[in-house]
Parts: sequence; C-alpha cells; structure tokens
Amino acid sequence: MGEQSVGKSYSLNHLIDSSFAGSAVRTTEGVWLSVCPTKDLLVVALDFEGWTPTGPGPPTLGLPNFIGVHSIERTAQEDMLLVLFNTALSNLVIFRNNYALNRDVTNMFTSFQASTEIFHPAMNPKLFKGLLAVVIKDVVEGDKQEIALEFESKLSQIVNREQSKNFITKLHNGAVNVVAWSVIGSRQFYTMFSDLRKVLYAQPTTHESAGEFLMTLKTLMAKLKAQDWGSMDQTLVKHRVGALRACLHTALTTGLAELEPVVEELRNIDDQELIQGKDSGERFYIGKSPTEQDTVLERLGNLSGGEPARGDVEQLTQEIATRLACRLRRVEAWLDSNISRFSSESPDIRGLRREYEELSENMKANSQFCLIGAQLPHFAHLRGEV
Repeated sequence: MGEQSVGKSYSLNHLIDSSFAGSAVRTTEGVWLSVCPTKDLLVVALDFEGWTPTGPGPPTLGLPNFIGVHSIERTAQEDMLLVLFNTALSNLVIFRNNYALNRDVTNMFTSFQASTEIFHPAMNPKLFKGLLAVVIKDVVEGDKQEIALEFESKLSQIVNREQSKNFITKLHNGAVNVVAWSVIGSRQFYTMFSDLRKVLYAQPTTHESAGEFLMTLKTLMAKLKAQDWGSMDQTLVKHRVGALRACLHTALTTGLAELEPVVEELRNIDDQELIQGKDSGERFYIGKSPTEQDTVLERLGNLSGGEPARGDVEQLTQEIATRLACRLRRVEAWLDSNISRFSSESPDIRGLRREYEELSENMKANSQFCLIGAQLPHFAHLRGEV
C-alpha cells in the first residue's frame, strides 16, 4: 500500500516471491492478483496501483495485499470500498508510507476511518481479522525508535478521538504493529523481509481452502458492487444451499452431482475432495413420471435375474435396501461436507435438511414399491397389475 513509487510491488516480490512489475514510474494499474504456493499454504497477494501525492493520503495490503488509496483518479467512495475489500479479506495489511515527506497520519487513514461506518465487522465474524503492519520506509538506524514512537503516538490520538469506532479496533481487531524499515541498499533492509514473513505466517488461518477463499472473494466483490452491507455469512449460506439444492435430486437418484454437460462426482465444493463411500451407481427413482418409474423399477427388479422365486425375492429385498442405504449415507456425507462450516441454525440449511429428508423418504417408498412388484409373476406389467 502507499503512494506511487514507495516500493509496494518491489516489497511484495521480496516478501512472498511474487513477480509484480515495478519501476520508478507507475507500472501497476488497477489491481493484480498473484498466488504464491508454499509447502503448507497458498499465499494470495493483491497489488494495487499507487496514488499520486497531490495531497495527504495512502493505502492497504492484505493477504498480504498492497493498495494505493487517495488516488486523483478515484472518488472518496471508491477508495473507501477498496479499503473495505482489503481489510475484510487480509490476514496481514501492510501500510507502506514515506513518513519523512508526509507526517499527517490522520489524513493517511481517512479512508480507513470512513470504512468503519459501512460494513460492520460484528455482522461478519470471519472477516476483518488482519494485522495492520505500518511500515515507515527509509529510516536510518539511529532514528528508528524515535520515528516509531512518534507514529504510534499519532495512531493513539486517532483511537482516543474516535473511541470504540476507531478503524484499528473495528477493521483490525485492535492488532497493529509499527515498523521503521531500514534504508534500501542496507543489509537490514533485506533481512527485515524475513521478520515480516514470520509475522505473516504467524497469523491465524481464516480460509481453510483455496475454494473457500475464492468464493468469499467473489461474494465480497459482488456485495461491494451492489452496496449490500448485510451479513457475509448469510450471503454465502444462500449461495451454497442454492448450489446443493440444484444437484440434490441428481445426487440421490444417480450418486453424481451432474450428468450434463459432463459427469461430475460428489465433491466438497471448497477443496474439490471426492466424497468417499460405497455406491453401486444404481439409479433410483424420485418423482411422478410413470415412464421413468417403470424403467427404474424394471432395472432394480432385474437384479434378481428375471422373474424371481420367493427365496430370490428376499435376497433382492436385502440387496436393494443395502444399495439405497449406501446412496443415502453418501449423499448425506456430501451435504455435511459442504455445509459444516456454516451455522446449523441457518433457516436455509434447515430447509435443505428438510428437503433431503422428504426426498429420501420418497426414494424409500419407491424402492418398497419395486420390492412388492418383484414378487408378482409378470414384472413387465407391474404397474398395470398393481
């Protein structure tokens, strides 16, 4: 984060091994995203264009993430939304500034403070968890302590003035570090990246998978665009339940999530892990279509090899019941896997559970119908005879 040419892209590249372009003139326009894999984590970096210092002001980083605010090419509202976007998602927000040229700390954080009145962190408990790291660039060794204390004092003045509504408490959960960064070219300048990297990796993980983060990212962008300031969790739950409902009928009848345009297995939507469990792949019946019902019943009945004897009927009864139970267990595991991170008290999730129970009871009733038909002498004319 920061004004133009304070080394935002350069710092990100050294911090997490990204490859953002950088130079003495503006090279970053808009926002660029980079995914940097490590042994245990995926680090997502967002690099925003810097602002031209026509007046006081600056920026944000998050996951980590650098952002330039107070741009002459953006409105105050756009700056504010960018701050919300970054502080909501980021585990680490790095505020890089040239304190030697601009010591008006209050104006630096204007967009941060304005953002506290819109998207309330209390309604979004999984967001706004990032540490704010204020990096003061190009500080000689002998001035580091004095400069850091001066900056901290000015931040304290903002907190005292805004009381409980201050941006540090509301957007960063009260977590802030002020770092006086060594002059570029010095040995300390480069070794400090290792210290900052440790700070980043020490932050609690707020997104358990890349898929979960991507959905949160897209949903947040859509909410900011629509100026929807409601609960993020409620929006994510509605989206997830809608996606599961769209596949539920197919999942119960075939054991697959989709049949067209390509076959899709039952998976966890967030991490794409395949849902385990025994499933014969048999097609079961839900609904009221006589044609489909006849086809499914005949296929299930043929498990006995044609017109069964009474002993075969008992074996067929057990076989169909076993296969149906396996299907229902696997579909239920699929649902659990995809809604476990949301509150079970959500009306949408309770509605999904009720729909699953109703459809599964329907399947059991239809399988009983098949078993009755399997005991009749002419299975091909089952429906007419019943």
